[in-house]
Amino acid sequence: MRVTKAGGRAELDFLGSSPSTRSALNCAWPDIKTGVSMALKFLIDQRTPVNSGTFRLVDIVVPPDALFNALGKRNELR
Repeated sequence: MRVTKAGGRAELDFLGSSPSTRSALNCAWPDIKTGVSMALKFLIDQRTPVNSGTFRLVDIVVPPDALFNALGKRNELR
């Protein structure tokens, strides 16, 4: 993962993450968003609640069919 900060914005880039698997290790887009929000809350401001403004200045880049954004193509039984 690469984190880039430019001005008041932050980009968390998951390009290069492992591909999805045929096991239960995959997670969906909401899981990565929750993980990022918790990490940012613990690192930046632990006192304020998570709300609609939490991701206003954060961009998350996740490649298709990655471990963190499984599409299910590799998981289908053939």
